[in-house]
Amino acid sequence: MAQKEDAFNMHIRSLESHKWDYFVFSQWWPQSQCYYRNGQTMDDKWRFTSGNARNDCVPADVTTWTLHGLWPTVGGKAEPVNCNSSWPFVESEIQDLEDRMMQRWLAFPDSSKSSARDLWSHEWKKHGTCATDLAETSNEHSYFSMALALNSNCGLLRALASENIIPSDDQMYTVKQVERAISNKYGAKGRVICLRGPARDKQLSDEPKLCHVMLLLKRRVNLRLASATEDEAPRDSAKQAWAEADERNTMFSIY
Repeated sequence: MAQKEDAFNMHIRSLESHKWDYFVFSQWWPQSQCYYRNGQTMDDKWRFTSGNARNDCVPADVTTWTLHGLWPTVGGKAEPVNCNSSWPFVESEIQDLEDRMMQRWLAFPDSSKSSARDLWSHEWKKHGTCATDLAETSNEHSYFSMALALNSNCGLLRALASENIIPSDDQMYTVKQVERAISNKYGAKGRVICLRGPARDKQLSDEPKLCHVMLLLKRRVNLRLASATEDEAPRDSAKQAWAEADERNTMFSIY
């Protein structure tokens, strides 16, 4: 019993030293992830693997924006992270969520379950353990449940479609168009990241592919947004949950 109390007290002290005020809610367009290469520098981090890359890594039942993560952040810094090394990821805790997670939270371009499991473990240890002082994300199950609910119900695919931004192999859209659609629906600018082809390949470089959209959520998550049905969200009343990101773009360096 004393050992459990010591672990609990240590966790409380860890949380107290990692105050935070916003969630970064990051989603990615799965087809773009088939091209993704994790570069060695920030200059090439968002480039295609090669001109021969194909976007066929996405399972047939994955048809919308998928989760990258839900990350507590504070004061424009890439922290807190790794708040409790004594709280490991336990897959059995989210067994009832795994079918949904295999549609909504995959690790592209490898869409296997083992790769997804590695991503979930990483997200929990690096970010989830820092969110447990909030009742709605107080443990592993509630943290992943909240992220899934936000992904399902914030309606990013439909929000973009309402501004005539529809996935296409032919139609091009500007970053400003995407940002305007996000602002209209969520009252937040967000961060839009696009992949670009290798610098030596002019054709690919001229055809960037929409990759990530990140939004800021106030620390006290608007539960109406998280619990709304997909037909209801996003609503104007839910905009209060989203924070303007114009002065906080440095927050989006978190990975």
